[in-house]
Amino acid sequence: NYIGFIRRALAKNGYGQIPVISLSVQGIEKNEGFKFTPALLVRALQGVIYGDLFMRVLYRVRPYEKVKGSANHLHEAWKKRCIKSLEKARYGEFKKNIRGIIRDFDNLNRLDIKKPKVGIVGEILVKFSPLANNHVVELLESEGAEILVKFLPDANNHLVELLEEEGAEAVMPDLLDFMFYSFYNSNFKAEYLGKSTKAAKLCNMAISALEAYRGFLRKELERSDRFTAPPHIEELAEYAKPIVSLGNQTGEGWFLTGEM
Repeated sequence: NYIGFIRRALAKNGYGQIPVISLSVQGIEKNEGFKFTPALLVRALQGVIYGDLFMRVLYRVRPYEKVKGSANHLHEAWKKRCIKSLEKARYGEFKKNIRGIIRDFDNLNRLDIKKPKVGIVGEILVKFSPLANNHVVELLESEGAEILVKFLPDANNHLVELLEEEGAEAVMPDLLDFMFYSFYNSNFKAEYLGKSTKAAKLCNMAISALEAYRGFLRKELERSDRFTAPPHIEELAEYAKPIVSLGNQTGEGWFLTGEM
């Protein structure tokens, strides 16, 4: 629906010639002249992992920084290096950047205080877009809470800033985990809905491959003094099972329950 609404809005405002490109694993969207090459997919994966890491370390440290603005300054410096690195996306440089980001945020001077945490859950757009969430994160942080937010720093930044102003710490689950959720759903479909077992095996292989790629990140976070590693998708599924069936796969389905 998002893609259709975006195209309609562009057309109604005189910009109908602008293409809207979407990745569709079901083959619903076909974009002429645009292909997902292996090199592009590697850069996209590294970009997602960088983004997940930045949200994890920045929101964990910024509410406690001794020098105002030091966390944002460090984030901007590393962001520029990572963007430059993505031009070639060499795995060795990727690992070096991951280690450096965690090290530098681990060593940033912090106040010895503890702040409350607030979980922001719900539909992705509402969580990430200030226009959709009415700047709710900013409001919560200004009231002294810690937020569990997801995915898009630029979209939800107003929400996080509000919460931090109010004395809270924002915590971001990873975007990559939502991709794992989409793949993991094939297991329920194969077992209970008569869907392809081959497709389920391929999806599980994709999860294993992506987890292996970010395995270095997980190891570095586990060595850290301040940060925690993301949960495995199987863990999130186990968290959700006592409350809701894994057959609830519309939108964020059981994934939302598992995160909560």
